[in-house]
Amino acid sequence: MSFLNKLRTKIFQKPAQPIMPTQLYTYKTRFAMLGPTGSGKTTVSAMLVLAAQVLSSDMPTFRCRVLEGTSSILDAVSHLRQGHFPPKTTAHMRYAAEAGLLMRQKTSFGERKIQVPIVDIAGEDIDILVAQYSRTAQNIAPVAYSLAQNLVNYVRECDGYILCVDSSRALGIKGYSMPSDEVQEDPDVYLTRVLNSIFTYKEQSHGKPIKGIAVVITKWDTIESYAPNWGMDIYDPTGRGLDEFMHTCFPQTSMTLKDHGFGFGANIRVFPSYIHVERNSDGTPKTWKDGTPRIIIKHRRIPDCDLQSYVDLIDFLLGFAT
Repeated sequence: MSFLNKLRTKIFQKPAQPIMPTQLYTYKTRFAMLGPTGSGKTTVSAMLVLAAQVLSSDMPTFRCRVLEGTSSILDAVSHLRQGHFPPKTTAHMRYAAEAGLLMRQKTSFGERKIQVPIVDIAGEDIDILVAQYSRTAQNIAPVAYSLAQNLVNYVRECDGYILCVDSSRALGIKGYSMPSDEVQEDPDVYLTRVLNSIFTYKEQSHGKPIKGIAVVITKWDTIESYAPNWGMDIYDPTGRGLDEFMHTCFPQTSMTLKDHGFGFGANIRVFPSYIHVERNSDGTPKTWKDGTPRIIIKHRRIPDCDLQSYVDLIDFLLGFAT
């Protein structure tokens, strides 16, 4: 069954009513997107919008509006459709608090509405969250620090989080393919410090509780051919494969989440993500003139990717609709 047919079984086929401008900011659930520099946050944001575009074209009951703000997210989606990876998020930029997606869906159980102002934050700006640990954050210029601090305050008030985890960087941590003899920056430690900052802030300020956390494992194609041999089969219907990845490669993050009452499969879901690229006969990626990999484009100008994961991610987010 295709991913669209799979979702159709959940949705009542009566057309939804148009979204009126006065309803735009009535229903709010904020999900901030977090992850170290280079973890693929911009690509994940673009893939989420791409999945929404496909659902909007094929599902009469699904509606979505993109609130671009200062994010240039539509340019990122256009990059993907043309076979290019989008450029990384620029650090220390002003942000639009309401940028993101406004989704609405009619089901057999009623109507679900959710506004997801997804804040795609540059890894350099996230350093402010871990300023007490990061020398990089302490060296940021005052004006840039002020802009980033405003962004951090916004992030701390969010209702949920999308954590981007780079599977290719986890290989070295697990010990299968260490890139060098030097000790590498551990994304597990980085994410743990970010989460601790958020949890501490919410506890001390009696802030809004966190409704849910989505973990997107990016660049899964780098390990998908041999991950099953490590007990990390992403197609395992029990979910043990994805859980094994998190518990093995991100043990401190997993322990921190569990300590704060978050359990995998309940209020935490893990979503694998990959985008296949063209390859030469020796297996190396084919590249554009700028040296970036060439994405394989399939029908309807859609990249060769795990779009089903993003459909499932949208369904997960809609589960927190107000």
